[in-house]
Amino acid sequence: FEQQLLPEQIILPSGIYGDICTKLVQVYDAHTYRNWFSKLTATIDEKAKSVELKAPNLFILQWIETHYGEIIRKIAQ
Repeated sequence: FEQQLLPEQIILPSGIYGDICTKLVQVYDAHTYRNWFSKLTATIDEKAKSVELKAPNLFILQWIETHYGEIIRKIAQ
């Protein structure tokens, strides 16, 4: 028998950052979100219309910046 893997449910943040996360899941997938983007924390400044993302360590920061930074900036705009 072939084993079928069911997608795990992911819980996305709410608000503006939640909208960004939803698009990231659509562009990439839940697996990528869980492995990389879910590790980020966001600070939203609605007056300045800015989103600051923080990573728990330098490795994750550099990996996300190198591989996903441009897409995250485009989605956030």
